[in-house]
Amino acid sequence: MSESSENTVGLEALRGGSVVTWRSSELVRRIDEATTDCGQGISVEGIPDQMAMSEAVSNGDADGALINYPTAVYETGSGDEAEGLVIAGKQLDVVPFGIGGDANERGLRDAVQEAVQTLMTTAPTAWRTVS
Repeated sequence: MSESSENTVGLEALRGGSVVTWRSSELVRRIDEATTDCGQGISVEGIPDQMAMSEAVSNGDADGALINYPTAVYETGSGDEAEGLVIAGKQLDVVPFGIGGDANERGLRDAVQEAVQTLMTTAPTAWRTVS
């Protein structure tokens, strides 16, 4: 959301407005679910680029952006292209993220898992494991 927005609720308060988000049928479904009981939907535009989403909200072309919560926290805290944007509302859901690969490549799987585990135990950022 733009810092000038009076929306502190998040998605529910965007009924009748517009959001930009990733091109994902799952995200569109979640937006539809959040607005089914009000008679007013939210106009959704799929944009494949995070910077373009931030620009759309900053320029007033969209009322808000629905993006991954960790990304939103980082972007709004770092400034840059998200300068003037804030997080409104709560995180919709916690979903696992992973690194996809060929199930038959056990050596690669083990190497990637070890590298990620090393990052999790040595990086200064707090990590949380989701299973």
